[in-house]
Formats: sequence, C-alpha cells, structure tokens
Amino acid sequence: MATRNSWNIYEHSSGDEYIADGTIYVPNSDLPMGKSSRLQSVVLADGSIGTMIPSTKYFNNILNLTWQNIDDADAIIDKIETYVENATYIKITTTLAEDLIGTFIDISKTHLVGMDDTFDITATFLRH
Repeated sequence: MATRNSWNIYEHSSGDEYIADGTIYVPNSDLPMGKSSRLQSVVLADGSIGTMIPSTKYFNNILNLTWQNIDDADAIIDKIETYVENATYIKITTTLAEDLIGTFIDISKTHLVGMDDTFDITATFLRH
C-alpha cells in the first residue's frame, strides 16, 4: 500500500488551547470546503421582497471526509469513533496550514466486497 499523508489533530483543552492528539490521514477522496450565507428573504407588507441580514452572516459547511481502503485494525477508525462518542471538540491542521475546528458527528464503515478486513470510512465533521 502507498504511504498516506497526514494532518495534525488536536483536542480542545480550555480557552483557545489545544493538546496534540497525533495525526489522521488526509482523506483520499474529494473534499469540498464551502461556506453558506445566512441571508433570508422576506415578503414585506407591501408585497415587495426584503432581505434580512443576521449578525452571523455565514457558516462553514459540513465536511464529509472519506478514507478509502482502510484496514479494519487501523487506529484511525477507533480515534474517530471515540471523537464521535465523546463529542470531542477538535482542531485539524491541514498540510496547507488551514485549521478546521469542530466536531465529528458520525462515522460509517463500508466493507469492501472481496477484500478481507478492508473498509472505506466516511466521517462527517461539523465545522464551528
């Protein structure tokens, strides 16, 4: 198997402090990273359309991370399952030095037919 690149991962401690918790693999599937507006259109009393702009103008979209061909005994599975079970607030620092801050809210494994003990892993990361 080819060598996988890694991202650093940190668990939230207190305030703005994070404690290093090793690494996780870089997903080996496309990873769209978007933002969405919180603007809302409303119909005014005269029938015209108005726009409401809340104080928080946007939010970061949820990330769906996928790792392909992961051995069932790989530590990444237990690590992310533990984050989900404990609702651990974490920071992931990518290879581009971008910080992704939030919580993993689910993880699923897809057993690959014909490949003993090999899975594709998908995890949902709610960005804060």
